[in-house]
Order: sequence, then structure tokens, then C-alpha cells
Amino acid sequence: MPKVVQIGSRVQGGAANIMGRVDCAIRISAILLEWAMVEEYLSRMLSAAMGTHVVTEGGGISVRHDRNSMVIMEEIDSIHKRLQIIDRLLLRYLTPALTDEWSLVKNRIKSGAKKRNFCAHTAWLFHENYPNDLLFRNEDGIDLCYEPKDFDEMLQHLSATCNATALLQGKILCAIRNGEVKIER
Repeated sequence: MPKVVQIGSRVQGGAANIMGRVDCAIRISAILLEWAMVEEYLSRMLSAAMGTHVVTEGGGISVRHDRNSMVIMEEIDSIHKRLQIIDRLLLRYLTPALTDEWSLVKNRIKSGAKKRNFCAHTAWLFHENYPNDLLFRNEDGIDLCYEPKDFDEMLQHLSATCNATALLQGKILCAIRNGEVKIER
């Protein structure tokens, strides 16, 4: 958890200042990359729900990125809208067990989106008294100091979310391959 600090008005902002806070910068980068993988797995689920999965000669199954699902994911800026679309398509086909798991994963994704958005959209501040940390002034004017360990906690949540999303995507593909889930083309 970030700690409350008193920094007054002598703060700096800007990208050049984050270069001196390498530990925090690396963690924010890792958070953003982990989130990109979550969206990659969502894109694959969308492709599978749209019937663009491929069953290979050896009986394996994979998802190829079709142009339509890529356009949908790129054009819809809101993760909530993306989830709604995937939800509407998936829920027509999933087994009850997969539906329950999708609900849990979807909630993790929503929670993770808040953490990702916070990291990506915060105008981070810098102060000489906190040479390794990033500062955030919240809407109440309270200054919060984020140490690398605070970003580690966010990254752990997003990594677990990514793993759960990947696992579910794999289960959906296996259910399609095994005939448990029938996708209309």
C-alpha cells in the first residue's frame, strides 16, 4: 500500500524524471506488458467465439487471428465494452462450468483494468526526498508515495489475471476440440 507523505509544492513531472526511478519504471512497463497479454487472450477468445478456431490435422486446436476480431478489439477502446461483446458471444456456447469460470475471470479482468489504467494514466510526480519512488496527488490533495513494492503488488494481480485468462482460453479451445462446446460459424 502506498504511504501518505507531505511533499508540498516542490514536485516535478514529466517523462524525463522517471528515468531516474528505474525500479518503478520497469514495473510499470511490466504491468502494461502483462495487460497486453490479457488483451491478447481476450482477442483469441473473441476469435474462438466467432468460429475462427482451427483444428489441425493432428487433432490440436488453435486460434488464428481473423481480421474481424482484430478490428473489433482495436476499435473498441473500453475494456468493459470488449468484455460485453465477448460475453454475449461466449455465453451462447459455453458449458455451465466454463460460464462460471468466465464470470470469475471477467471480474479479475475488470479489477486488473483499474490497476492498469491507474498506472498508465496517472500523471506521476517526483520529489527529491523520494529519489526512488513515484508520487501521486489524489483528488483530495493527499500525496501518496508509491515504492517499487507497491507496483509489485499490482503486477502480481495482473500476472495472476493473465494466467487465469490464458488457462480459460485453453479450456475453451479444448472444449471446442472435444465437442463439448459447439461454435456456429
